[in-house]
Amino acid sequence: MKNRMRKNRVTQRSLDSFIATYQRLARNEEHHMVLESGQAGRYSMIGMKPIEWIESEKEGDGTWVVRKRERTYVDEDPLRVIQNVQKQYGTVEPFDGLPFSGGWMGWIGYDHVRSYVSFDEPNETIDSIVPDVLFYRFQLFAIHDAQTNDVTLLTETENEELIHWWMEQWKEVETYQSTYVESDRHLLIRPNMSESYFVHMVEEVQRAIAEQRVLQVNVSVRQDIPMDRDPLDVYLTLRELNPSPYMAYVSHETFHIVSGSPELFLRKRGNRLETRPIGGTRKRGANPREEKELERSLTTTTKDIEEHEMLVQLECKDFKNVCEEKSVRVTASRVVEKYSHVMHLVSHVEGTLLDDTDLRTLIKGTFPGGSITGDPKRPTLEMIEQLEPTRRSLYTGAIGWIGWNGDLELNIAIRTAIAEQGEYRVQAGAGLTSDSVPIDEYYESLTKAKALIEALRHTGRND
Repeated sequence: MKNRMRKNRVTQRSLDSFIATYQRLARNEEHHMVLESGQAGRYSMIGMKPIEWIESEKEGDGTWVVRKRERTYVDEDPLRVIQNVQKQYGTVEPFDGLPFSGGWMGWIGYDHVRSYVSFDEPNETIDSIVPDVLFYRFQLFAIHDAQTNDVTLLTETENEELIHWWMEQWKEVETYQSTYVESDRHLLIRPNMSESYFVHMVEEVQRAIAEQRVLQVNVSVRQDIPMDRDPLDVYLTLRELNPSPYMAYVSHETFHIVSGSPELFLRKRGNRLETRPIGGTRKRGANPREEKELERSLTTTTKDIEEHEMLVQLECKDFKNVCEEKSVRVTASRVVEKYSHVMHLVSHVEGTLLDDTDLRTLIKGTFPGGSITGDPKRPTLEMIEQLEPTRRSLYTGAIGWIGWNGDLELNIAIRTAIAEQGEYRVQAGAGLTSDSVPIDEYYESLTKAKALIEALRHTGRND
């Protein structure tokens, strides 16, 4: 079937100028989203003016479809709702040279795992209003190619006036306005647990490891900070301080999401599936000598190597749920990737999808990513449920896009702040093994959140 999206190549401009146009337009819109390749990536994309969006019911298994401010309840899993719309749309012919030819932008929160897993002792503490699943179907898209600096506009609307307006918005090159300021301002940071409780979680995990119930578990700590800076400005500061492979900003009428994730959860192109698990972390060095020593430690310490290899094997096992078993392979192993405040060990896993693997089957077989749960996955999910004081909400879920042609790209929602109910919520965790030093793991978790904390500290006021 021919794609109903209209495609227009408008202009050439830098990524900063592309984001500057978004920066201007976003001020007058309520629902919009940007996915940006902030480090070594190629494509960035903007979505505005939704035709509709689907969001999971907060307490239940159904889905709300929101169209023109009217909410319609559907007694079905949200991913099945997306699949049903895809079927109505038909097989779509993709546009040459673009990974995305129209579809959905949004996320699958960590707590969507409850659609597939029944916990023995479910955590009933819910303090987030963010839906576990939400995907927008926008009328207007803009895609930036970092290799060519081409900007391509996609539209899904019969409204010629709206299409003309969208074209006009991209005719003039705009100057990016930085929101970064030099600042030593004090932030009131309130962790959702004490240092001693985090140590208790580590000890519980190590007891479970000693009893051979688990091999590794990822647990996290959340830090809450009063919301006194505009979320879009915080995102713009974050992209300057810590450009990551998967930057994201989402504006919703009741909350906002600011994310700078380093980790791919799933990339699907045709029948090819990829993931890039991260396991093993060090802070960045204060000078070249310390940097070199920290990198040497990361690549030679037995704990980090064993932790990483466990995660890689877990991802391979997950891929074999949905891929041809002999096709699953590790194509890159323990590569060091560096960001503003931390460095990580990263590997790359690929596989060929089994025929007729639909969206819900794919997510059920692989979600959540093993690097943010542990091994074996099922008992580690139970431990996270019992030990962490509140449900995770979006944190360690997946943010990205799902195309009409079935392709998708979803990152793991780490290094992510949720702006809701008057505060920013920043969560980060650590993979625990029998060799973990509890207090070190606590401070590693805080270090992983440092880029977002610094973005909050260095964002200027808009008033």
